[in-house]
Amino acid sequence: MQLSFTDALSVCAGADLPKNAEPLAGMDYAEELDLKRRAFEMFCRSNMLKEVKPASPVPAVQPRKYRANSKRKAEFNRGKFRLLNMDSSLAGTSALEPDSHKGLYDLITKTFAGKPYHVLAGHVNFCIVRGAGAYQALVLNVDRFDGKVIHAAKNFANVLKKESPSTGAFFLYLDETDSKYYLESKRPEGRMGIKKMFGPENLSVKLDNLKLMYPPIVFSQVNEAMLPMFARIAREMLKPGKDDVLLDLYCGYGLLGLSMADAVKSVIGVEIDGPAVKAASANASFLFKQKNMRFVKGEISPALLRNKLPARDFDRNELIVLDPPRMGTAGGVVRELAKRAPERVLHIVCGTDEIPREVAEWKKHGYQLKQIRPVDMFPGTAGLETFLLFEPKQDNNI
Repeated sequence: MQLSFTDALSVCAGADLPKNAEPLAGMDYAEELDLKRRAFEMFCRSNMLKEVKPASPVPAVQPRKYRANSKRKAEFNRGKFRLLNMDSSLAGTSALEPDSHKGLYDLITKTFAGKPYHVLAGHVNFCIVRGAGAYQALVLNVDRFDGKVIHAAKNFANVLKKESPSTGAFFLYLDETDSKYYLESKRPEGRMGIKKMFGPENLSVKLDNLKLMYPPIVFSQVNEAMLPMFARIAREMLKPGKDDVLLDLYCGYGLLGLSMADAVKSVIGVEIDGPAVKAASANASFLFKQKNMRFVKGEISPALLRNKLPARDFDRNELIVLDPPRMGTAGGVVRELAKRAPERVLHIVCGTDEIPREVAEWKKHGYQLKQIRPVDMFPGTAGLETFLLFEPKQDNNI
């Protein structure tokens, strides 16, 4: 019987998991990690992933209070302002979010209860906090930019500076459609705008000796403490060489491509999100002025891979790293990538249940699975980030 990863967790735990976003957060972390190890092994067996024994999950550096991104849905009705979890339940304390996030949400709720802020409270779609350390940024997703909203936001900026010293930046983000896609790759185009109220223009992450910048509207991994480990594992598995060409697909602001730029001849990145592509290009220009690096905006599809990527240079090894969103790659993407005959492919899977489908696609098109390495990027939840390494079969006739 084929099991989902959540089902495997329930079987190994001997009970159904709680129906919330943090079903494992109440466990001791060593117990949680062992549960995930056993469940992942069961998941692989039940889905016929038997050719490679999965490694044990790489443990999280900080298993609780780690989330660098959090979000609350705003509700304003008859003068009452509330912040809700995404399941529409009243927001409470989270074991995975930093205490500073809760403190900021409490301050927003308290302040927006006052009549001078009702004009702003009535136009807020979401409150988003980004950053998990001593520094954090607040983004208010609002449905309009007008004089009254901006004036109230300026007054609230003064409250933030006084009452929340860890909040180093504050932005208004315009979303007239009240979209549920804020900070996601398919948020509506043409209706975006951001206004800085105070603080730096960009957020940043550190990867050992690199500092990468990105705008507050661009997606970044929720577990920033794990990003150096994330990049090191990718490099260790892909084994880039000085004459290799690296394709970094779903590249975001350049996290993986830039982390390996010093080890390869050239890098080409592709990402659907325009602001992320601009950030990747800016990071590349600042950090690697002499390196051949190019970042392209586009939705990764068979047509894009055929028409926008340069022809395969068979005088050099080509390596591919791809880190698609939770739903995995679109139909035909693996087929087109396999046609390029890359020497190694590192396929990172966020939605664990997509692993069997992705593995089957690579096998169908002449590649064999060489390593499975799960990483506990989301401790406290029923999720893993899984690194899959593929190489051509010896009898590859593509």
